[in-house]
Parts: sequence; C-alpha cells; structure tokens
Amino acid sequence: MVGHVGAGPPDSVVLPKGPADLWTPAVSGRVWFAVLVAVSVCVLAVTFVVLHRRAGTGRIGIRTVGTAAVMWTLPVLPAPPLLSLDAYSYLAQGTMLLTGLDPYESGPDRLGGPLLAAVAPVWRATPAPYGPLSLGLLRMIVDWGGGSVAVSVFLLRAVALVAVAGSALLAVQLATQAHAARTLDADADADAASDGRGAGPARAAALALVAANPLVVLHLVGGVHLDALLTALAALTVFAAGHRVWIVAGLAAAIAFTVKATGAVLIAYVLSVRARTDGVFSRRTTGTGFLMTGAVVVLSALIPNGWGWLGAMDTPGLIRHPYDPATVVGWLLHWAGALTPWTPDLARSVAIARVMLLAGGAVLVVRLLWLPRRPARAGTALQVTALVAPTVHAWYLTWGLSLAGTTGRWAQQATVAVCVALCFTAMPETLSRRPAGIALTVALLVVALAAVALPVLRAGWTGWTDRVARMTA
Repeated sequence: MVGHVGAGPPDSVVLPKGPADLWTPAVSGRVWFAVLVAVSVCVLAVTFVVLHRRAGTGRIGIRTVGTAAVMWTLPVLPAPPLLSLDAYSYLAQGTMLLTGLDPYESGPDRLGGPLLAAVAPVWRATPAPYGPLSLGLLRMIVDWGGGSVAVSVFLLRAVALVAVAGSALLAVQLATQAHAARTLDADADADAASDGRGAGPARAAALALVAANPLVVLHLVGGVHLDALLTALAALTVFAAGHRVWIVAGLAAAIAFTVKATGAVLIAYVLSVRARTDGVFSRRTTGTGFLMTGAVVVLSALIPNGWGWLGAMDTPGLIRHPYDPATVVGWLLHWAGALTPWTPDLARSVAIARVMLLAGGAVLVVRLLWLPRRPARAGTALQVTALVAPTVHAWYLTWGLSLAGTTGRWAQQATVAVCVALCFTAMPETLSRRPAGIALTVALLVVALAAVALPVLRAGWTGWTDRVARMTA
C-alpha cells in the first residue's frame, strides 16, 4: 500500500488527498516506491501459489486459508484505489447522473472540477460502458458520500468486499458439491476422483482461489472494481441453478447483465440448464426466459436512457495492451500481411483479430454452455469471454473465479498460472515507461511463474519415473 501511494499517479492526474493526507504521493523517490510495488506483487503471488497448493493437498485447512485472506486484505482497506484509476471514473459517472448529465452520451469531461483530474485521461471524454444497475449504484454511492471522494471510494470498496465475501462462501459450497459429484462419477479420471480426504482440500483450494488470490486482493478490493459484483452473481446464478431455484438463478443472471454485458453468458447458462432439464420449448423454459427479460427491462428503467450503454460497449476497446490475445493475433496478421501484396496497417489488423477472436469465443462459449450441466462449464465460458475481449485487464479473469474451485487439479493450476501472470500487467506507470522497469517486471513474472511450474514439473517427473520403475520391476 505504501509503495503504491509513493509511486504516484500518471502524468496529468491529480489524486485526492484522502483521509489525513494518506493518499498523497511521495515528492521524490517514486521509482523506488514503484520497485517496491513490483516486488511486493511478486511476493504476494508466490505466497498465493504456495497457499493454494498446500490447501489443495490437504496440508492446510480452510481456516488457515481464510485467515491468510483476511490478513492480506486488511492492509488495502484504507488505501486509495490500487493499480487503476477506474474507481474515479465510476464516481465521475455517478456524479454525472446525480447532476442530470447522461454518462452514456458524454464523458466525465462535462463535469470539470477536482474529480475529473483524478480520472485517467483516456477515459475523460468517453461514455460509460457499464450497465444501468452499475450506474444506479454509483449514483447512490456518490449521494451517500456527500461530496467526499474518499468516503465514496470507501463505500465502493465496502461493496466490493461484501461481493468477494459472498463469492467465497458460494465458491466453497460449489466446490463441495463438485467434489461429491466427481466422487460418484464412475467416468471421472484419477485426478478428479476422491482421494480419501473428503471435501476439505477442495473447499480450502476454492477459498484460496477466490479470497486469497492477488487479483482479488489487489484489484477487486484494492482497485475497487465493479467486476466483484459479477464474480458474486456468477456464483449465485450457478448455485441457484444447481438447486433448481430458477427464480433466484434467473434474477441473478439478469442483475449480472445489467451490471456488465458479460452477464449475458450467465443468462445463456440459465437458459441452457433449464432447457436441458425441461426441454427447449417447454413452458418452464420460456417462463424463465420471460422472467429474465422482464428483470432486465425493469432494471434498465432505474436510470434515464437505461439502454444507452449498449451503444458505448466499444469504449474499453479504445486501448490495447501488448498482452491482449486479440492484439497479439493482430500483430501476427500484420507481420504476415507484410509478406503479401495485401499489407493492412496495424490498427486494421488488430480490428480483424478482435472480430476473429470474438466470433471464435462465441462459438466456444455456446459449446461450453450446451454441454452437460456442470458449474465448471459456466466458469470456463466466463474465462473465455474475458480472454477474447478486445482489451483484457487483469481483473477480467475474476469473472469466473468463483467457479474455478469446481474444476480438477490441473485446471486449477492453469487458472493459478494465468492469475499470477496477469498480476504483472498492472504496474505503476513509473516502471512501464522505463526499459529497466519493464525488465524488472518481466524478471519478477518469471520468478512467480516458476513457483507455479516447478512443482508441477517435479510431480510429473516423479510420476514418470515411478511408472518406469513399476514396468521394469
């Protein structure tokens, strides 16, 4: 927390002072504070890897994991928004609604004042891409904040904290049910079958993924992102659908959609599960569809121009990162095009790649959702949606994180690896503007990924040598 505050904001951004001036950046030595942030992220990531591995093998229990999650989260609670300025964009959009401006038609630059100075320059003139329920919540938080940016940030963080706590509780329950289902499944592979220790390790590992994950601690709670609501609603949707409480499942999916467009995946999940249970064109399936449609219509009426967000959904795509899958594919298309008479510029190549990945991702999501009902399918569909998005932010992977505990050991290891890698995509700008800072970030990323890979490789080598020994005995 101290390192992040000291590293300071990007140029042309002026942050509020916060309570007792605790949010004021350091006057000098910002590079060293940024290095402290990077090293701290690496330490937290490696510790998380070890915690999850020990939880999954039964060496530590759910109480130890919960204690670690609480201890890691406490220091970020009084901090300013960490590693992102999105919270100030949220508050600016809520303020626009409160003052009669339409955040779907214009950007926070219509506001002016000190709050605009805290918004990232790239988002100052852009409309809001969030659903009507998100903006209605932001309007209420700004109103309750009484004009204090710090109070409003803490209210937002309280919402994120409650959402994470709910996600953790539901994730543990879902992991317990998935463990029981795998135990009874005669076709389950050896990796997913019961290991004789009961559901304890599955529960502890699920809690580690949701509550002790650096993406959750640093971004959902520390960064104060509304994606925390989507994480909780995904778990609630799948949990309710698994218990055939269709009204709760349908309402949770509809609410998720009015928080963020990604919630459409949950609507599709509820419809697919209901269709497999009662038939595609049955009265019950149709009724669930009407329920969700009605809920979306009602929630869209919470704010003026409640459907205006659909025209602003391309806002996040205004930026691109070197690690976005769509951007990487776009670069490959651009380089390949240089070998032919048709040589598209980089921007056009990236646009083509985005369409390709979105189309391929949509096909894969439909396929996943139509497979036999398993919570892991919805989680994987949300992860695919995150990775094929035009722009990928670290916290996008948290959309399906509450369902990751329902998967097998190797799938969880893959999730851990991606989470660890994404931890290093949001660093203080002081590092990203310097070659030495980029090199340091990459080196720390390699260290963190080695913590994931080495035990897996060691286990694979041990298993192979054991098989060879049995064959030659």
